[in-house]
Amino acid sequence: MSQLKISVVMPSYNQVDFIDEAIQSVLTQSYQNYELIIVDGLSTDGSVDKIRKYENHPNVTKLIIEKDKGQTDALHKGFQYCTGEIFTWLNSDDVFSENAFRSVVNVFSEFPGIDVLNGELDVIDDKSNWVAVWPRKKITNREWLHYPQAIGQPSTFFTSKLFKKVGGINASLNYAMDYDLFFRFALSGARFHFSDLHLAKFRVHGQSKTMSLPYKFWKEEINVFYKLSSKKLFSRFYYWKFRGIFSSIVKQHLLKSRKF
Repeated sequence: MSQLKISVVMPSYNQVDFIDEAIQSVLTQSYQNYELIIVDGLSTDGSVDKIRKYENHPNVTKLIIEKDKGQTDALHKGFQYCTGEIFTWLNSDDVFSENAFRSVVNVFSEFPGIDVLNGELDVIDDKSNWVAVWPRKKITNREWLHYPQAIGQPSTFFTSKLFKKVGGINASLNYAMDYDLFFRFALSGARFHFSDLHLAKFRVHGQSKTMSLPYKFWKEEINVFYKLSSKKLFSRFYYWKFRGIFSSIVKQHLLKSRKF
């Protein structure tokens, strides 16, 4: 097996209830050729104490604890220290699936010409109970001009070469930095590979950006969408159609659990 190195950036801020599970989902991977860079923006809820427990772990190659301008700024800082061939990031309330890294390396080794790997993304709640599978769309590069964000961020891995080619994270964005990055991947001619392997779990809970600030999140996505898409009329239709599907799944679960 090719010993490709995976670089994971974990932006962190006030996720004390979930940070341990997130970090452990990285450190317990069976495939060991990876590095974890944790960037915390001076959390005030006890997250920093939990993070410091891992600073001497051999795979935690960088720990940054300082005031930042938010998630995108933290990602920008973290990616500067990445040395692997494969990049990704994991928010501090999400988790990777068991053996995800081994699966990722196997796919990149089997298909050496690909630039981006996207797998299935499970949705979980604040107790780590399964809710649904993210309703992704396996679209072509050209179809990014017609559809909204079709793939989930936590289950997406990409080459460092591609990341650097498109200029990395857009520092002007606060919510839709992942969508903007993947859209620019497509516009650059990147080769996407869609796998049915379940690679990560996205957590929905009351304090997550997606749930607590949905309209700011979607407004920024729309701005990115309109900026990069040349088919605005039809794009808008498909955008809201897709968003409605995912929003319905999440709301139904939260209503059942009396958390929404």
